[in-house]
Amino acid sequence: MVAIATLGLVLALGLSVSGLLVPASQRAALGASITVSLISGQASVVRLGGAIETVPDGAVLHAGETVRTGPDTRLVLTYFEGSTVELEPSSEITIDEAAFGEGGATIIRMTQLAGHTWHVVTKLLGSGSRYEVRTPTSTATVRGTQFEVDVAAAGDTRVSTTEGAVATSDASGTVEVVVTAGLETTVKVGESPAPPAPMPQPQRKVSVQ
Repeated sequence: MVAIATLGLVLALGLSVSGLLVPASQRAALGASITVSLISGQASVVRLGGAIETVPDGAVLHAGETVRTGPDTRLVLTYFEGSTVELEPSSEITIDEAAFGEGGATIIRMTQLAGHTWHVVTKLLGSGSRYEVRTPTSTATVRGTQFEVDVAAAGDTRVSTTEGAVATSDASGTVEVVVTAGLETTVKVGESPAPPAPMPQPQRKVSVQ
């Protein structure tokens, strides 16, 4: 279990280096980068050219790259606009897109292939802004600020929301349910999302300062 104070400090530091504090004229360059804050253990990244490297604290990742955490690893990804993702042990995420769109909109898309992640999303500015997490069975589109995604070995996905709302659909986008605060849904392989139901009491909480 990670201490709340420690995680809060890490996330706060991530916000200080985000694109929100950078002049608009410089945001395009930052739009392709994501900063790593390593909490514990070791992680690896598959770079754009296919090379696999160990991820040090403070490393910069880019769209198209994949980060994997070890069995005792926890780390935080801070996107250019301030949103953060904590990766739990044995998790894998590919950063599909991270950039500014037209009119100052922010576009963030990632694919989670395994493991457990915690997301704290900044306010989405502009109608074109998107924050999506895809898994083998679902797509979670943020309409709120704090949620979790858990992908089991078989690919089944659980999405739970602690603040705001997250629209969750099956892999084909045919059926969508809206998961509001305090609820969760499960999307099994080849099935539609289950109706949102109350989530169990959390064992840990994310605190942002």
